[in-house]
Amino acid sequence: MAEQAEIANERALREQIMHALEERTKVNGDFLTRAELSAFRFGDGQTRRLIDASRGIWNPRHLAATLSIVSSPDGDYEDRQVRGGYVRYSYRAGSPEGDNTKLRKAKELGLPIIWLRKIEPRLYVRISPCM
Repeated sequence: MAEQAEIANERALREQIMHALEERTKVNGDFLTRAELSAFRFGDGQTRRLIDASRGIWNPRHLAATLSIVSSPDGDYEDRQVRGGYVRYSYRAGSPEGDNTKLRKAKELGLPIIWLRKIEPRLYVRISPCM
């Protein structure tokens, strides 16, 4: 029962984050900088990191599942758009465990994630929420 409450709280937090990102892009356009994503400021003054400092997948310790993923056209992974507007996201290389575990957990729990498409160094377009 406690786990269900934690997941409900996490879902509410993610909805708050998605809403704040949507509002931000309505006002300032679709592009987000790495600096902004590293300390995203909410309307109430709270800040939260929405991107990993050095990797393409952000798994905050306090969350049950991945919060964001980054795709880069010049990256090492073969992320690509496939039929029907879907995107094939390549897992982080190596073991299917580690970072990928929380990504699969997001899918299992139906928790939305933020997909950030890198368009230039330190500049991203948000595509979210994604499941």
